[in-house]
Amino acid sequence: MIKRQELHSPSKLRPLESDLTAEERTVVDVSRRCGPSVAYVTSFALAPQNIRRGNQVDRRNGENLKDNKNNLPRGGMSLGSGSAFCISEDGYFATNFHVVERAYRLQSSNKRLADYASNFTKAMNLPKSLVETIQQSFGDERFPLVVDAKVYVRINSSTKYSACEIIDVRPELDLAVLKVTDYFDAESKDKNGDESWENKKDKSGDFEPLTFGDSSVLLVGQKVVAIGNPYGLDKSVSSGVVSALDRDVTGVVGNKIKGCVQTDAAINPGNSGGASAGQ
Repeated sequence: MIKRQELHSPSKLRPLESDLTAEERTVVDVSRRCGPSVAYVTSFALAPQNIRRGNQVDRRNGENLKDNKNNLPRGGMSLGSGSAFCISEDGYFATNFHVVERAYRLQSSNKRLADYASNFTKAMNLPKSLVETIQQSFGDERFPLVVDAKVYVRINSSTKYSACEIIDVRPELDLAVLKVTDYFDAESKDKNGDESWENKKDKSGDFEPLTFGDSSVLLVGQKVVAIGNPYGLDKSVSSGVVSALDRDVTGVVGNKIKGCVQTDAAINPGNSGGASAGQ
């Protein structure tokens, strides 16, 4: 009997592929080529004390405030999840705006609040000591004025999540761009066999971007493969065909998004932001 981990080794795949139909081989090839570039996205609202302590260490008892198993913050409230796909070698990912919408709006509110506080203190010409006290209170657990939001992605075969930044959004297109700021390298192991932490300024070559296709040359009936994380089940693949072209879809802000491609491939909650690929 072939062991589970051996099924995907090159020496075992070739005999298995010999009996595949042309359609099955297309799905397998697309999944194998594009799957490593699709990530699971999730976001959390963080408690003020986690923000104040940099979401790293509780100084009272030295405990790490992140879950040691997967690098997610403890005590955070989920703001939603979905999928994303890599668009550059240095860690940029594209996803749907509605996947990170709640995190983005919370971050934007915090920025406006911080700007208002800064402008207020300058206009009032307050003493420096009082200004510092006001700034510190925004992160003090005794004065829970701010709840921040963080976005994380889990890339390829990694078991740990990497923090990322929302670079820009286009709500009218239901589009958002994320940038990985630190990450766990699934291929690099420490002395205990765990994924090692990477935090390099230059991440060129560390990610596998997908190559964009040209939707203007699609034909109704062509094969489509959807890769994403429906219901949190990462690296899930479904297939179908191009059902129609140039569809209008109502976006999350109520506008019409034109030129959309309709497919009958199974799309479920969590697939949002994932990749639709073809041969």
